[in-house]
Amino acid sequence: MKVIVQINARMGKGTIKVASEGTNQLWKMKQGSRSPGYTTDWDELVAVKN
Repeated sequence: MKVIVQINARMGKGTIKVASEGTNQLWKMKQGSRSPGYTTDWDELVAVKN
């Protein structure tokens, strides 16, 4: 996965995909509420409680 991320960062988003993503994706994720540090800042993760 690290190599795929590195190649996509260098060559452009979606250059390499995992086979399970398919080839004909008709929808896109809504990213309006995503923070800039969504994968790196543990304090910004949403806490789900029962």
